[in-house]
Amino acid sequence: MDNRKRDFITLADRLRLDREELAAFVGRPAATVKAWRSPSHPATPPQLVVDLLRGEVLDRIRKEVRAQGYDLIRQSAA
Repeated sequence: MDNRKRDFITLADRLRLDREELAAFVGRPAATVKAWRSPSHPATPPQLVVDLLRGEVLDRIRKEVRAQGYDLIRQSAA
């Protein structure tokens, strides 16, 4: 299994969406999402889809942190 597929599965699990919800979120058929989630299936999601999931996970983390009364400060590149 390649890294993109592994990242997709990890991020999808983190979002806790069922197959239909995940398919609607990424705008693809549920059968395609099923293939992407299957370690034994050769189909790999496009990088754009992985980036979309990563962005959503980060947005949710930001919201959780802010809900606890904290703020996030962007660290400048060294």
